[in-house]
Amino acid sequence: MGDAFTKSFKNKKVMVRYPMYFIHYSFGFYWDSFAHKDEDFFAAGFISRGAYWKNAVNGGEIVYDWGV
Repeated sequence: MGDAFTKSFKNKKVMVRYPMYFIHYSFGFYWDSFAHKDEDFFAAGFISRGAYWKNAVNGGEIVYDWGV
């Protein structure tokens, strides 16, 4: 799927929900429970890339009281 995204969106930035499956691609990250303590495993594949977040598009939703 990463190859299809790269081929189809040559001049666009793409966000993915599960970055651990796209570690060899320059995709951004969408985290719909941003910074929730029980969901940090979703970000592991993205955060582990170091300063990549400075160039990739990122988005998500802030968690206010989910899982409290």
